[in-house]
Amino acid sequence: MVCGDSFAFGTGVADDETWEIELERLDPRLETVNFGVGGYGLDQAWLRYRRDGARVEHRLVIVAFITEDLVRMVTPMPWGADRPWLGITGDELEVRNVPVIKSPHVLRSVRQAGFFARELYLGKVICRLAEDDAASRAADDREASMSQLTLRLITEFDALAQQRGAHVVFVHLPIESERGGGSIDALRSEFAAKAAAVGADWIDLLAEFRALSDADHARLFLHRPAAAAGHYDVAGTAFIGALLHQKLHALAAVKERLDTVGG
Repeated sequence: MVCGDSFAFGTGVADDETWEIELERLDPRLETVNFGVGGYGLDQAWLRYRRDGARVEHRLVIVAFITEDLVRMVTPMPWGADRPWLGITGDELEVRNVPVIKSPHVLRSVRQAGFFARELYLGKVICRLAEDDAASRAADDREASMSQLTLRLITEFDALAQQRGAHVVFVHLPIESERGGGSIDALRSEFAAKAAAVGADWIDLLAEFRALSDADHARLFLHRPAAAAGHYDVAGTAFIGALLHQKLHALAAVKERLDTVGG
């Protein structure tokens, strides 16, 4: 079972061109169920797995995410969508805004327009904002909250999967802009250590992406005017599938489960 966002779902390629299907081609013992939903953060992916995951028998959960999925947990959706939120009070993980209080359509439209207006405005005053103490503190608070939620969700995903007889593998999927570095670099080791501490596995594909030539790297992504620009193209999903096939089969817990299938 694969949980995640549009990069897990396969936005921009056909159903038979996703990296999940590539995994099946490379190892017929695998039968993937794609729970990816465009726009999901890591929190939404966990909520869907909690609600729907038990309906499908599975022995392996791949939680595939991009860095933006972590940011989405602590920032409003740019298109003004209403959704549940996760928060931590004391040691309790809380699901907030449930049932979801839906805003009128006109209010969501205004919120969306306001987001893009702020984006344009921020482009002009970013230097001043960078020097503003309050803005800096707010950004630090969001990053701390994001890190705290991510660490907690690593634990929650693993605990829920274990209850269902499954093993979790967290997979960080690189995006094109992270070729030269990104905000995730400072946090990867902490998240990987947490996964190991709870008995889950962690796969990071950044090193392989960054080792590619500029031309080879660019060929893995869709570019404008494609509607799904920024997502993996067919070459990208094939590359991801081949890398994951190699790395998954190197994990003892995954190999053990595959060996029981035979074939």
